Amino acid sequence: MARPRQAGGLPAPRRIAARLVAGALLALSLLAVPARAGGDDAVAALAATLPEKAQGALARIDAGGRRLLALKAYLRSARSLDARWSWTEAEIAAYVASPAHAEALDAVAAVTKAFEEKNPGYSLYVNTNVRSLDEQIAKWNRNASVGAAAKELEAAFADWSEANEKAGEAKLRAFLAGFRPEATVAIAAPGLSPHGRARAFDFQVARQGAILVAASTKIIEEVWDEDGWTEKLRQAVKASGMPFEGPLERPREPWHYEYTGTGFDPSKPPELARADGAGRKKGDLALPAVAPLPQSASREADDAPDVPPDAPVDVSLGDAPVLPERAPRPRPRTLRRNRVCHPSSPPRMWGRGGAAKRRRRGGELC
Repeated sequence: MARPRQAGGLPAPRRIAARLVAGALLALSLLAVPARAGGDDAVAALAATLPEKAQGALARIDAGGRRLLALKAYLRSARSLDARWSWTEAEIAAYVASPAHAEALDAVAAVTKAFEEKNPGYSLYVNTNVRSLDEQIAKWNRNASVGAAAKELEAAFADWSEANEKAGEAKLRAFLAGFRPEATVAIAAPGLSPHGRARAFDFQVARQGAILVAASTKIIEEVWDEDGWTEKLRQAVKASGMPFEGPLERPREPWHYEYTGTGFDPSKPPELARADGAGRKKGDLALPAVAPLPQSASREADDAPDVPPDAPVDVSLGDAPVLPERAPRPRPRTLRRNRVCHPSSPPRMWGRGGAAKRRRRGGELC
């Protein structure tokens, strides 16, 4: 005996089962909507308070934790957002044609020269290109350290949304401000990198035209510190007398130095535009040419070296020459007089003979 069929073409028992499954899925979706909907509405309302350029960048960041992490950074930097925001392509072009660009190249060249004099056979590779907003967004969307922190934030946000179904933007702002991921984010949120305004440069050790010690957080202790490159670069920067401050301490990047020389205001026309070194005085330093870097088999998305986008390179530490043995370091003193202070560092104290001493630099205790 044939099973009864209805207009849909399926046997009656199967049709009933399909309806039950569809009803269950609909019920589950309705249960899930209020918790996330309230949070998502608060996110949209909070994002709408940002400047238009930050909203545009946020829309291009992968949805989920990465976007929330960027929103957190933009809200935290709201007062200084305009002053820190990366230049547009037109502003970058104007900077390249300005005296400020030439002076920055001279400063980098002076550090390179000092490093070469102190370390025969070695040089420095510096990508002096301004890091565009497009490049920053692409790096943010693929960076592993950002992904780890974003995963934590996304899970915490889901729990918060469930517990705060009707929360508004004020509560969400407080939640984002108080969130502290265990993973350390190694790069700045898109638009906020000092590389986007030519206010920072990454110095990487090179030998025979190839990068030997890359700007990678994976080799800070084993290569930068233990092989002495952190201190050698620090000494070269100091010997050059150029306006650099660093290295960056939080997050720690021994290759990253802030450039505090002549700034460039894209809203004002340059007084003397000099493209391709035109207008240099006789005897000015020129940025040394760096030979093409070797092609490597793969590129690390997390800690890719800072090289121009069109460079046919990725660094392979496996083929690097053997580094010379480093000289023994002097024993650390009880009172570290040369410690570099960081504005965000908490107050610290050192003492000798029981007498506590504090050191003040730039109005900040360290």
